[in-house]
This record gives sequence, C-alpha cells and structure tokens, in this order.
Amino acid sequence: MIYFAELFMTGGQHAAFNGAMLQVLARAFPREKISLFAAQNHYKELIAKESDLSEILYHPVHVISNKSGDPGRWLLKFLNEFIQIIRVLIRGRKKSIHLIYFAFLSPLGQWLVSKYARYMAYKGQQILITLHGLDILHPAGSQKRVDRIYAKLLKKAFACAAKNKRYIVLEERVADYLVEKKYLTSDEVVRISHPYRFDKPVLMRADKPITFAHLGVARLAKNSHLFFDLASRFAAQIESGDLLFQVIGPVLPELKPHLNPWVQYINHEVFLSQADYQRHCERAHYAVFFYDETNYALTSSGAVMDAIAYRLPILALNSPVFDSLQSITSSFPGKLYPDVELMYQGICEIIKNHRAIHRHFDAAFVDLQLHYSIEHVAEQLMKQVPIR
Repeated sequence: MIYFAELFMTGGQHAAFNGAMLQVLARAFPREKISLFAAQNHYKELIAKESDLSEILYHPVHVISNKSGDPGRWLLKFLNEFIQIIRVLIRGRKKSIHLIYFAFLSPLGQWLVSKYARYMAYKGQQILITLHGLDILHPAGSQKRVDRIYAKLLKKAFACAAKNKRYIVLEERVADYLVEKKYLTSDEVVRISHPYRFDKPVLMRADKPITFAHLGVARLAKNSHLFFDLASRFAAQIESGDLLFQVIGPVLPELKPHLNPWVQYINHEVFLSQADYQRHCERAHYAVFFYDETNYALTSSGAVMDAIAYRLPILALNSPVFDSLQSITSSFPGKLYPDVELMYQGICEIIKNHRAIHRHFDAAFVDLQLHYSIEHVAEQLMKQVPIR
C-alpha cells in the first residue's frame, strides 16, 4: 500500500503535477494500491485532469486554502497541515504502510515529517517528499524575514537525516546544488524529471489574434510586471485585434501599479479551474517568461511544463531555468533573449512570420514530451525506489 498525501494545496494548485505523480506511482508500483489524502476541491480537479483514477482510494481531508496577505489565515493553515500530517503518519504506522509520499510540505511540515522518520517510523517504511520552492535557500539581501525563517526550518529538516526518508528532486541542477552544499547526501536524493500527462496536441489554433500568454501566478518575483510593459509597446496591434496579451492565472495585488488595459487578466487571486486554465492555454500561441538568474534557480517551473504540454513556443530571457531543456532536445522550443529590448525586437519579427515560426518548434516539443512522460518518469522512479 502507498499513501499519497497532498495536505497543503487546494483546488487546481499543483493539480497537473499531482495527477501525473499518481499515474507515475501506479505505473512504477503496479502491485501496490494507492490511498490519496487530499482536499475535496483538489480531488475534483484531479478527476477533471486524470480520467483513470478509479483504482485510487480517496480519503478527504480538510485543507485551508491559500490567501496572501493574511498572516492569521496562514498561521491556521500551517497548524492544520501539522495536524493532518500527524493523522496520516499515525494511520500509516498503524497499518504498516510501505511507502508514504508527500506531494508538498511547508518547511514546518518538512521538519515534522523528518522527526517522525528519524524516531518513529517502523523498519522498512519509506517516506518520500517532493521538494518545491527551494529558492528560499538562495541567500539574498532582500529576502523577507518569513522566508529566512522558512529556510532555517528547511535546513533543520534536512539535518534531521533518516535512512528511510528521501527527497524527490525534479531538476538535476537543484539536486546537484543540494548535494554540493551538503544539505543532503546523494543517497537522500531521488532524481526524476517533472512528470506530466500530455493530452493530444491542439492541431488548429485561430490565426488571430496572435496570443502571447503569461502562464501561472503573476508576481514581482517572476518579473511579471515586464509582461505588462511589453504589451504596452504593442498597444495599436492589440487595439486592432491582431494581438492579445493574456495572463492565464491569478494576479497578485503587488502588481497593481503595473497593470494596464493592454493585458487581459482576471483581477483576483483565485486560481483558475483546471478546465478554464486548459481552455485558455489551448487558444494561446506563445508563452512569455521574464525569469532572471534568481528566479526558479532551485525550483522546477510548472509554467514551463505547461508551455511544453500545450506546445507553446517559449519566448524568454536567458535563465538557468531553461538549461535543462537545451540538454534534452537538440533545438530549443522557442527563443531566448539577453535583454527585454532584444525580446521586443524578436517578437516583432515573430509576428511578421508567425505561421512558419510557430511550426518550426514541433520536433523539439515531441522530444520534450517523451522525456517528461509518465512512462519515462515511472522508469526513473522504479530504479531508485524499490518497494519490498
């Protein structure tokens, strides 16, 4: 038996990743039954994304939704996560569950699970934790106090080592960093690609408007304000209906000074449903990113995976985030630019030759989708995590 615990995310958050990981575990360990612990609204999103969850045993748990700017709510959320983790671990111990997998844990949750793994887990039980959001480990002068606290908790969790606790890391560069900095040993790291369940590609997209999409949450840390600045330079073509700049995801309040009428966006912080997100992505033509050297340096970008899934050529500033893609396929699925001005000039050229340029990247997307497929990632996992 495998326990799959998602005790932090709600609704459509991480739905694509969690749905794919359920399929990876089922394929890697076909003899094991899987019990899923997740919020009901998250489970509904998983069902909408994944058609084959009939063999999964679902156990609803109460998870408080995320809401930025409300410290009291976040405190309750962490407390609730703490309680739910204890419940899952106690149940797993009583039932002698071979493998307990945590899809996401806050730094506080990481610390708690590490203590359990070291002092309370029964012999033979394995605990797997997928690591997300490790950019807090990157020293930065402007780092918020709360992020410094999170980083300390995470380091304490790493220091509380246990033979039966291992971490799934979705990027080679991140795994190398964790080992080089001695946060983890190589034996504690399970290296797999970011899994994704790829649907059939969209064969026909409307010629007009040519749609440039910002995928996922728009925030200052991702330099999302530059997307609004870029759109303003194409105001005439946007007004005429030839172009569309769209944020497919929530826009955080911190971006309010940068908002303008040239970008289509939903003015609230609520995540789109999986169906709405998919519908907008299928209508887009290009995915635009403004990550710099500090963005996602230690994190796998789900938005980049979505661009690969919907075959949206990537138009982005040069960033380490895209190094792994260039190592997988012989041709990059898009264009990288050294600065914003050259990106603007490049997009002007793309608009002139849109049809020919868009089809040029098809072969790269085929290579990438094979690499990140459920089948390939299941093989990677099976080789590193044997279940007795």
